[in-house]
Amino acid sequence: MRIGAFRFCIFIFLFITSLTCAHGQQLVLYLLNGEVEAIVLSDLRSIKFDSNLLLIYQKNGNVISWNMADINSYQFDLATAATSKDNQDTMGALRIYPNPASDIVEIEYTGAKNRNILIEILDGNGRRIEELYQGVHMAKTLLRWDAGVKRIAPGIYYCRVISNTKTVTGRIFIR
Repeated sequence: MRIGAFRFCIFIFLFITSLTCAHGQQLVLYLLNGEVEAIVLSDLRSIKFDSNLLLIYQKNGNVISWNMADINSYQFDLATAATSKDNQDTMGALRIYPNPASDIVEIEYTGAKNRNILIEILDGNGRRIEELYQGVHMAKTLLRWDAGVKRIAPGIYYCRVISNTKTVTGRIFIR
């Protein structure tokens, strides 16, 4: 029942924000483990549900997902400069550049400190082709993936960052 009400409220919210400006508003998720995630609505392209997942599609192409069972409650709130900064520190920002690339790809992940993460590269079918990093994340992790040395075929690939509460996925275009 709680999940159904959550989905209905998200639908109503998206309808209302499509009619009004979403600057300064955020979706705040309160997770069962005590963490709080804030998503600035002006950065969103869409919100979807897939099985038991809440999927956030950002305008920059990244996708962030949470298991519905890990979400305790939520609210829509006005963002302040302080909460926007805090959001960047805990949310997990994934930057991939240059994109498209022909060989070296820089992958930068910024998120909550002292958290175990896994960073991996997936092919267009979602199969893991390489694990780039597994360990404790300390505020910013910067990695290089050399698609040229690996003789990666041109196409679309994905960089996925997995932590204990969420997954952030970004696209990589190889020429």
